[in-house]
Amino acid sequence: MPDVFSPRHIAALQILFSRLESTGVWYRATGGLAGNIHGSAWPLQDIDIDYRKEEWELIASAFGEWLVEPPHQYHGPEFQLVMATATIESIPVEFCQLEDGFVAGPKGWVPLSADLSRREIRSFLGRNVWAQPLNDLIAYKEIIGRKADLADLRSLL
Repeated sequence: MPDVFSPRHIAALQILFSRLESTGVWYRATGGLAGNIHGSAWPLQDIDIDYRKEEWELIASAFGEWLVEPPHQYHGPEFQLVMATATIESIPVEFCQLEDGFVAGPKGWVPLSADLSRREIRSFLGRNVWAQPLNDLIAYKEIIGRKADLADLRSLL
């Protein structure tokens, strides 16, 4: 595991994964956290978690005390998706609805994969967690053109 997490990050991740496991919901870590789970040493800015729309109420119940914003349509320069935000141990957490998400590509908006089979179990922080597969993370970073991220992730193959 990369040595890039503060004690607050570790506490937030332990709370997050413990609550996700207790609900039994489908989830996967994506973004920078998925990169860290695969061995990247980049600093973690926030925690990105995909979830299924039908399970939002279970997630809301498990994380209610930390929720800052309920699911809302987010339109940014790189993403269009339904996202809820939370703060756990002062660390921002973005819960991103798996369905109906888009990422900005060089030729326009590209649908994000809503394939429920596209996750894998990985050992992280002494527990098994679900993460976006490394090849999927690389493909996503290729679409949005993050060259520094791509070089780092490809070195993990």
